[in-house]
Amino acid sequence: MQILKARWLRLWQSSQAKQCEVEAIFKSICAHYMDAKRKQHTLAQLRERLSLLDQYERFVISKDTVEMALWWQYVFDNPDHAHNHIRCIRCSADDLRILGAGHARIRAVGELISATVSTSRQNHRDDRL
Repeated sequence: MQILKARWLRLWQSSQAKQCEVEAIFKSICAHYMDAKRKQHTLAQLRERLSLLDQYERFVISKDTVEMALWWQYVFDNPDHAHNHIRCIRCSADDLRILGAGHARIRAVGELISATVSTSRQNHRDDRL
């Protein structure tokens, strides 16, 4: 957890956000990923995705924006909720505003989250009827 926290703090070191806000949002995000009910999209998987970003960063145009999207990408992961990605995008926008991100960055993060939505509706409640 300390490595993730150090990474998070580094991501926001140049922002105008208060340290208490940066840490509170980190704790909130981690709490979602550590939810005992989760079967996938856990904190361990977040670490793996961030590691992959580091591995391929030379191919990434805006690493910070991609990293931000990875943090919020699966913050909500309820298999019975058809619109988790919308909740993730809204949460990221709210948090990013608090952290001092501009409109363009907030929009870019939301677009990246939206681009990763699975087209599979395998777990959707209506499909089970």
